[in-house]
Amino acid sequence: MPVKIDTVIKMMNQYFNESTAESWDNTGLVCGDINAEVTNVITCVDITKDVLTTAQTQGANLIIAHHPLAMKPFLPITPYTAKGSLIWQAVKHDIALYCAHTNVDIAEKGLCYQGARKLGLTNIVSYGTDRTYKKLILTYPGTLEEEVHDLLEEFGALSPVTVAYGDKNRTEATIAEERCNNLANRLHRLAVDINIYTLDNARSDLFSFALGDITPSDAETFVERVKDIFDLKTVHIGGNLNKQIRKVAFCSGAGKSFLPQVIRSGADAYVTGDIGHHDFQTAYEAGILLVDATHYGTEKPFSTMIKQLLIDEIPELNERVFSLCQNDYFSTYK
Repeated sequence: MPVKIDTVIKMMNQYFNESTAESWDNTGLVCGDINAEVTNVITCVDITKDVLTTAQTQGANLIIAHHPLAMKPFLPITPYTAKGSLIWQAVKHDIALYCAHTNVDIAEKGLCYQGARKLGLTNIVSYGTDRTYKKLILTYPGTLEEEVHDLLEEFGALSPVTVAYGDKNRTEATIAEERCNNLANRLHRLAVDINIYTLDNARSDLFSFALGDITPSDAETFVERVKDIFDLKTVHIGGNLNKQIRKVAFCSGAGKSFLPQVIRSGADAYVTGDIGHHDFQTAYEAGILLVDATHYGTEKPFSTMIKQLLIDEIPELNERVFSLCQNDYFSTYK
């Protein structure tokens, strides 16, 4: 049975809604025809020339990647810039590019949660992200229905419900607070009447980082466990190297900005990527173990995770999804 690219994107949004991505992120469809039928799918962490070549070899017309090619804005798209040439090549060969970034990092079953499970953590809780949502009630002429719904989709509004009253429509939806003002401004240009209400139930199920318990061990044993689980030859460590490890925090990708919250959470160890000199100093002063398992190392499970999700949720794609294991872009010189 044929499966459209739009079907795949809608399924991804059921698990990793684009509206939950950070406001600076560039999550979503980069290029491609959502009404095209899926041939084969490539899942990967980064879109590269090699990935696009593999897509052509495998007859894939959809690539689902974790990292966006660039953050907003993205200009220019020409064959003469490093990142622009990748989009140019994708369009030329009718390959749709879809990026699922911070919305996958923080989701209830996303990379932070899955990484915590891989480490063997129990009693896992989400920590650090409390996002407030607004309720929108919109009234507008029925002739504007398509334009209004397009805007709601563009800004990642959740669960829009529309009822017609004569020649007027009434639509209710929810949206993340940080996106609300920009959406309201766009709707005002269409002469849409807008009422906005703050919802009491801020979402606290999203993971800036995951926190959980682990079987007690010394720092060295724990670090070896991290290396083994994430298949790393080396890791950078700092802070308290004599710490007994019982409670662990984990953040996929670059999680150093959450270090103060991790310290306040009572974690004995924090595993993340992209750690710098001053972060290790802070960990030393706070008395916790800090493990840099690299940005790529903590996020490479993305490819297999998304592949399995696609096969489970859209059985027609079984044997048509290819997960690529890529290499990190740097190595340790000994």
